[in-house]
Amino acid sequence: MRDRLNRKAFSIVNHRLREWRKESNANSVTVKKAGGLHQASQEYANNMVDSFYRAAISPEDGREPFSEPYIVSFCAHTDDDEYVQENGLLSMWRGYGPDGGFALEIDTKEYWKWIEAGEEVTFDYGQLGLGQVIYDNATEDEVFTEFEGIVEAFSKFIEDELAGKTSIAGDIYTPFISAVTRYKHQGFAEESEVRLVAAPLSQRILDAALEKVPDQVTKLKQVEYLKTVDPQRPFLTIRGDPNIPMPVKRIIIGPHHDQNEQEQKVRDLLSELEMRAVVRKSTTPYVVKN
Repeated sequence: MRDRLNRKAFSIVNHRLREWRKESNANSVTVKKAGGLHQASQEYANNMVDSFYRAAISPEDGREPFSEPYIVSFCAHTDDDEYVQENGLLSMWRGYGPDGGFALEIDTKEYWKWIEAGEEVTFDYGQLGLGQVIYDNATEDEVFTEFEGIVEAFSKFIEDELAGKTSIAGDIYTPFISAVTRYKHQGFAEESEVRLVAAPLSQRILDAALEKVPDQVTKLKQVEYLKTVDPQRPFLTIRGDPNIPMPVKRIIIGPHHDQNEQEQKVRDLLSELEMRAVVRKSTTPYVVKN
């Protein structure tokens, strides 16, 4: 993704510097001193993209990043045949449920409403969004049509720079994280992945916001740690609308040597949680590995 961002940034910067150098003799001299239009554009574009990565994800000074992204992944079957939609994708059962997995079918529109009513109104996020993954065999036009926000952010960044202004971090961060966290190798295209990207604002950023507006209310999302692994693994607990259960439409029971027992476990859990969902047993055969 970085290479594509560099190319797009170069195109935007090159076009703007071409105009900017015509505005005054001093501007023209500045571009010449930087090695000419092409070199100046290339260096500026690369530095701009690098600065986005550093500020958003890995600050060099050891400070907390603006916000760290966490991802929930879903597999969409909207373009698959009827059998797969009803029984699940064999490669997914093999990869994620080799000994009896379960697939939760969720209406993403309803799921997003549920998330908005919980996380978005409760905590401060640099980015919280749900969207289709773009694979790296997509064309440049397809990529930047989907991620048009990053194009606008690049354009605004250079305009602010040329005007001697400082860009607002949030204006850059949100479209940047949306782009880099929803881009994946084409080898995984079969999954037709949809991602929920949750990137809560760090304590450092919230403290800085309070310095500017002391009476505002900030809502830090706490990062938790999975203590059963070493080193401990950070994670977020995502909660939706507290007044309704997660909108699960259907649960598919994966290939298993005793699907009836698995089904009873699911129904018991649904009853305990006071949730309603269709329960279906996948007809994909269970194969015992030797």
